[in-house]
Amino acid sequence: MNKIIEDELIKGLHVLVGINKKLLRDYVRDNDIRHILDHPAVLGMDVRKTEKLYQLKDFINAYGILRTEAENEEISCTQQAKDLFLARIGYHCEYESVMAAFLDIKGKIISCEVISQGSVNVSIMLPQKIAKRAILLDAAAVIVGHNHPSLSTSPSMEDIDATINLLSALQFLGIRLLDHIIVGGNQALSMCEKGIIDFKGALDRDAHLAVMDEKREWTVEENRMQMGI
Repeated sequence: MNKIIEDELIKGLHVLVGINKKLLRDYVRDNDIRHILDHPAVLGMDVRKTEKLYQLKDFINAYGILRTEAENEEISCTQQAKDLFLARIGYHCEYESVMAAFLDIKGKIISCEVISQGSVNVSIMLPQKIAKRAILLDAAAVIVGHNHPSLSTSPSMEDIDATINLLSALQFLGIRLLDHIIVGGNQALSMCEKGIIDFKGALDRDAHLAVMDEKREWTVEENRMQMGI
């Protein structure tokens, strides 16, 4: 991160929340300062300062949502989709949240809604609920997104399977699934960019199988590391 911006953030947290500058500088020496807003309790401050930090976080996120709504009333590219979900669920770090953006035929946002909230590592995509809302809103297309509290943006096998199930359900109704965005902190991954789905709403089976093989390799390697092999 730019040193000038980092210094400004330290100054802002000191003035607005009352956090000791030395405590902040000691923390950012080995950590990203953005983690403080992602996890307000990480500094071990008293209840009053922690509550202030949560309030500041909520304010920043609310402002981000307003800016996104004003600037991206129409979604025409992957980056706009990423920005939308980063602003809305990038700060849900304690649990997984699934959100869907319903678009009209011109790509304008009709509604953006939380579909479900899960636990630390489990969320429920609920294809039937998303499909029902799409019909009620007369949506031509849907973009879904969910966050990973671990801050990783790597899709799990469950993420991939959920995307395929939702794609099938929406295709049956003549509604396009344009993308599935995975958010981890201030980063986002597009399954469209990964080649699993595209903006035509068609599933690339070969890409899906390639990702499945890649995930299996990751899993095997992770198991080996845990076992010390």
